[in-house]
Amino acid sequence: MIYLLLKMFLFLLAAALLGFLLGRWWIRRQFNDVSEEYIELSRLKDRAAERLENIEDKIATLEPTDLTPFHARLGALEDAIKAIRFPDIPEPKDVDLAPMNARLGALEDAIKAIRFPDIPEPKDVDLQPIRDKLAAIEEAISKHQPSTPSVESAPELYEAPTRGEPDDLKRIAGVGKVLEKMLHEVGVYYFDQVASWDAQQVEYVNSKLTAFKGRIKRDNWVEQAKMLGSGPPGSEHHANNSSDTRASD
Repeated sequence: MIYLLLKMFLFLLAAALLGFLLGRWWIRRQFNDVSEEYIELSRLKDRAAERLENIEDKIATLEPTDLTPFHARLGALEDAIKAIRFPDIPEPKDVDLAPMNARLGALEDAIKAIRFPDIPEPKDVDLQPIRDKLAAIEEAISKHQPSTPSVESAPELYEAPTRGEPDDLKRIAGVGKVLEKMLHEVGVYYFDQVASWDAQQVEYVNSKLTAFKGRIKRDNWVEQAKMLGSGPPGSEHHANNSSDTRASD
């Protein structure tokens, strides 16, 4: 079979080559003298015929392919497939669902037999005592809440130091760098400001010191400021105190 296919292929190849050469020769014949071309074509034809004969001789000498082992393996595979025996699957038997149906029926009967207690309708509840207690609590809370100091109770505060360098407020016991900076932001720079505060002014400044509330009364700032020698603005004692403060800084 392969020998015949190869032979037919070679014949077709030779025919195609011969057709190409003949076509080329015919085209050149239309324009040029084809005598030399004809001789060359004849030579090519002879060569092609010689090569074709050589190819045929080589094909004739080829041994046919032995497909016997391949066919033997295919036969063995077919026999193995035929020898496979699948287990017999028994036909499904009718399942008796009577016990399950009986249990489901008993369960339904048990659910139907459940009796829930009667829930009485809700009665009107008198909430007035509770409202009275809440009102009393709110009133007690309002009495103990500190009142927000009004602007009228604010002491004399400055946006910036007005009499030279500010006093060293850290000399007041309980006042550190953070609290001194906070006092500056409120508008307190001098001892005489602190020494002149009354109770309402103390409460006003205390409301501004968010993280240090109660420190003014607990550490007695007003008395400390008076003891530090802060007198009226422009007094000799105040000037001496301010110079001492700058010297200590």
